[in-house]
Amino acid sequence: MSARRGGGSYRERRVENILDCPYNCDGQMSLKVLARAPGGSIFRCTKKRDHTKSSRTYSFFDKSNLMLQDIMVFIKSYLEKSSLAQCARFSGMAYGTTAVNWASFTRELFKEYFYTNLRYRKMQGVVEIDESLFGRRVKFHRGNPNCGLKIWIFGMVERDSNTLVMYPVSDRTEDTLLPIIERHVEKGSTIYSDGWSAYCKLNDAGYDHFTVLHKYSFKKTYINTKSQEVVEVLTNRIEGAWKHAKDHFRRLVGTKLSQFEGHLTEIMWRSAERGNIYEAFFNLLRSVYPLDSPPHYTYPTPLFNTWEGIPESQSKIDDWEIRPENTDAESEAESQIETTSAELFSGLVEEDSSAIMPNRELSSSELQERQLSTLDKVLQEMLEGSGSEDEGDTTLTELTVP
Repeated sequence: MSARRGGGSYRERRVENILDCPYNCDGQMSLKVLARAPGGSIFRCTKKRDHTKSSRTYSFFDKSNLMLQDIMVFIKSYLEKSSLAQCARFSGMAYGTTAVNWASFTRELFKEYFYTNLRYRKMQGVVEIDESLFGRRVKFHRGNPNCGLKIWIFGMVERDSNTLVMYPVSDRTEDTLLPIIERHVEKGSTIYSDGWSAYCKLNDAGYDHFTVLHKYSFKKTYINTKSQEVVEVLTNRIEGAWKHAKDHFRRLVGTKLSQFEGHLTEIMWRSAERGNIYEAFFNLLRSVYPLDSPPHYTYPTPLFNTWEGIPESQSKIDDWEIRPENTDAESEAESQIETTSAELFSGLVEEDSSAIMPNRELSSSELQERQLSTLDKVLQEMLEGSGSEDEGDTTLTELTVP
């Protein structure tokens, strides 16, 4: 490109619709109306008319024949959390193809934001950490609990700045979570978490670690015996972040695994930009698209190195699932109840079936007697179970009142 004759940067001169000719003819290009060109305009050299350049070169709208007004309407609707169908309808795009592609282009900016701004972001002060399971959830014993994809997400929230950082992880072991914490949390900071065993060595790692067991309460008070300092531990910030994140995926009603990282980075970007979201988006767009060179995308694929991502040799998505062992209090309680019920009824069935001799038909009186005895046993076991449950509740209440 020849030397610029006027003042100002390339961006300013492009906005003014005057550019130096890139073909080294010492001419200048000006914006001309051309109906068949993308956007209806083109840069044409004043010396040689065959020297042309698209007005969208190196921009976010490059290689697109859509009107800028339609693209801007789509971006506005997307930033306002409208559904993809609504964004397509408002902008006049095809829902299944064009709208899906532009949503993916938009999320590429969020992935670049994470890679350049949050990848090595250091948190200080009070930091809340937690992990949550994202994916298909079976309720009321309806559906197959083994189907669908389940991914564990590890998250951290800095209380002072409300900065949210999330990572998809293959498991919740100490070897996986501790390096992430050390990457993002300064030594000497205070960490609040639940009672997950992977966090047991955080005090030895140089952090002031406090826990709250959600099995008993959602807030725990600690008192320093020397300084009499009172510390109230709760993890409401990170729990609220899980709520917003899962609401985001519920609005999608499912998404491809290849798009999962983009949606996760979008959640983090929205959490960080709580002011003028339009200004924040176009500032991000300006940092990636300088207009005088190709866009500056530097993020790798997969973006997160804490999980396997998409297996290349995988043909069916249901065949691979990230489903660690459930160790939460509620999951353990439900599994114990289900196991106890299964053992109870299986024992009754085995006992009754063993009492019946093979190759012998029961009379009506014997059949009625056996049915009544089985029903009495079930009722008796249920009464005994309810009594023990009441006693357990009373003991728990006595423990939690102080």
